[in-house]
Amino acid sequence: MVSERHLIVDDDEICKTAISSKTKNLLAFRDKILEKDEQNLALISVERMHPDFFMGAFFSLMTKYKDMYNVSNENQADYFFEALLVMAIQMIICTCVWLVITEKTDIEDEKPEYTNKFLLNLCMFFTNLVLHFSCVSTIRNGINMMRYSMYHANEFKNPAIAFSLGFLVTCTNLVSQYTNTYQTMVQDDIIKVITKFVAFKLLI
Repeated sequence: MVSERHLIVDDDEICKTAISSKTKNLLAFRDKILEKDEQNLALISVERMHPDFFMGAFFSLMTKYKDMYNVSNENQADYFFEALLVMAIQMIICTCVWLVITEKTDIEDEKPEYTNKFLLNLCMFFTNLVLHFSCVSTIRNGINMMRYSMYHANEFKNPAIAFSLGFLVTCTNLVSQYTNTYQTMVQDDIIKVITKFVAFKLLI
């Protein structure tokens, strides 16, 4: 007769063997998924980008979409330079704003100072929040463009142009958001805050 102790040992060994085998299968399956995800991670990030004009210009630079939609080299150049034109307008306007600020004789009046007015601060909070939401998706797009063009350079005829597009999108929108936030914070009237918000919302 087999003793109870031997049955317990055999059961333990069977359980350990089953768990070990299952663990190995799970690890192998996980490694296969991770290997596949590493290849497609940047593509997933790019395909989930916020749709805007800059994203369209970026996708037109990819070889597979160029062939899929019969995008010519002239169309690629048009999309790219149109994106550059939009960013140039943004930077020119922001530069003009900062030049006006620096040329004022009394710079102290333009420094952001806390004002103990509930309605004014509430208005500033919501306007800056909306401006931030408007910029953050575009900035995230620019970061994804740079990352994708670095890890998948073989999918572009000229990956440097794709990377530079993402870099310029990120920098331009960071400058625009900082300019918007600064100009909102120096206002001392609710009407001025809303007016600046509407004006700079068009800039973004």
